[in-house]
Amino acid sequence: MDSRYLSLFLCTEQMTPLTNVEVVNFLAWSVTCLENGLFPEVDYYGNPFPPGSWRAAQAGKPLAGGFHASYVATGHDGKARYQTHRFCNYFSCNFICESCPGSSHLRHMSWTDWRRSGAWRKYILTHSGYTESTDASNISPWCAFRGFTLSRALHDLMHVVHLGIAKDHIAQMLHDLCVFGFEGGGSLNDQLMRLYLKF
Repeated sequence: MDSRYLSLFLCTEQMTPLTNVEVVNFLAWSVTCLENGLFPEVDYYGNPFPPGSWRAAQAGKPLAGGFHASYVATGHDGKARYQTHRFCNYFSCNFICESCPGSSHLRHMSWTDWRRSGAWRKYILTHSGYTESTDASNISPWCAFRGFTLSRALHDLMHVVHLGIAKDHIAQMLHDLCVFGFEGGGSLNDQLMRLYLKF
């Protein structure tokens, strides 16, 4: 109960293409202060704090009892991933991934080819490949974070798995547990009810 969380809510109608960039830049500045472990000497815009203010008195002092923090990764659902990182390839495009050339319309590069020999696997982008091949106006603003790489733009498991594919797969798995005898005897309905109560 002694934790504090920053929550930021923005109305979509009030946002411009640069709103997200400004928010991410502010977060990057904040994380840099946390990494240094010291209260900043100046504000986000580079202005000194007003003389005699609480912030001016804190400038240069240790933050968080001397602890430091660092950026590890960013997790988003599919929509937020392409919006906040400005990815050009995403789930509703022919090329559905920012990291590979997997395609929904090129048969030889189909993203549905999950074999280890799948052609798209030979062309997975590294972070340097991403920054070199992406126009500067489309580069992810998260690159402002020290330590950010393309592999640290994570998929949010709650949205992608639990609210995404899992709800479809779990029903089949529960059915299979019953049909293949892992849940004991009785009718399919009885077995499913036991699984429901168990899980």
